[in-house]
Amino acid sequence: MKFAEHLAAHITPEWRKQYINYEEMKALLYSAVEQAPSAEHVEPEVSQRYFAKFDEQFFHYCDKELTKINTFYSEKLAEATRKYANLRSEIVETPFDDDKKKKDKSRNILRKKNLPIRKTQELKLAFSEFYLSLILLQNYQNLNFTGFRKILKKHDKLLSSEVGARWRTNHVENAHFYMNKDIDRLIRETEQTVTQHIEGGDRQKAMKRLRVPPLGEKQSPWITFKVGLFSGSFTILVIAVRVFFAPFFYVHFADFWMADQLISLIPFVTDIQYIVCFYYTNNDWYKAKGNVILFKCLLCRISGYAYANYCIEKRIFLRLFIACLPPWFRFAQCLRRFRDTRETFPHLANAAKAVRDISVAPLDCSDQMLIIRMMDDDNGVINRRKKKNIKRKEENPRFMLEGESTDELDAC
Repeated sequence: MKFAEHLAAHITPEWRKQYINYEEMKALLYSAVEQAPSAEHVEPEVSQRYFAKFDEQFFHYCDKELTKINTFYSEKLAEATRKYANLRSEIVETPFDDDKKKKDKSRNILRKKNLPIRKTQELKLAFSEFYLSLILLQNYQNLNFTGFRKILKKHDKLLSSEVGARWRTNHVENAHFYMNKDIDRLIRETEQTVTQHIEGGDRQKAMKRLRVPPLGEKQSPWITFKVGLFSGSFTILVIAVRVFFAPFFYVHFADFWMADQLISLIPFVTDIQYIVCFYYTNNDWYKAKGNVILFKCLLCRISGYAYANYCIEKRIFLRLFIACLPPWFRFAQCLRRFRDTRETFPHLANAAKAVRDISVAPLDCSDQMLIIRMMDDDNGVINRRKKKNIKRKEENPRFMLEGESTDELDAC
């Protein structure tokens, strides 16, 4: 792979403009070679002046790129140093006697300090994100140095000189972004901090948490799709489990979202229950007689008639249970959030809303039963349409044919 492609595949998109402009510098070199005067038609002094003037412009451009990289690297390094200091300040070690340390060796300091679970998770996530930013900055350092080395080597090869190698030695290898090794120190210290204070001395577990995927590695779209599908399904399953056992787990935003979606899907789920029950208990899908009351599903199937209200009236408790479950999940989540945060508002207010939803669930189910009865009533929507069609046939006038008298019509 050419370095230009390698650079494009490994850069951090947000820092795109801060990398060495390798393609532009390469274009300058090829353009200079193509426009150089032919040695066969001009004096050697003319060619020397031409390339000397080009070198002046080219290395001025290199100096601008080097200054840009040094400035950006210094800013990001200072930012990383401040962030590491802030993260370290959040982990204040408490003294423990030797016996307790040996007894609780497998436990980490965060748990010993009885920090809230949310704070512990936030610290772990913060260190993982911080470590990734350090790796990206180290990658930025290596890519830019390699870019300068490649382009200056290409300069010397195309122009048959050694000026590029000398400029690299005097400027690039003495540049702040290359000489400074604080980024390596920060990476080591972050690994040690996570190992000792978050994972209880287990370096393998700490490095697994801090693991960074290979930068720029390309995968097939099918693999990406399967991984995304599996990850998404697994995530939804985990969230669903947490929703079902809401009082026993810390409630995240995804749990709230899932419970709200379940509440909005209550009519859909109860309708699905009615559809499955109705078609299972009806032998003839085109006939449903509401005036035939059969109490057993088996008799429904044998007789060929379906009691239209059977799946609501005889399954009312199942429908109530389905309708009350999502509000109960929401109620339990609100109580758990109140326990963890001790914030009355909005958690207890949301809990009251959930109680309201549970209390109106029987009314919703009875409303659905009333709608079914109204549709199957003698004056209901379905029967009313049939009556209208019959009336239209009865009221349809008959025209007299030629030679036909009214007496003949009366005889008919």
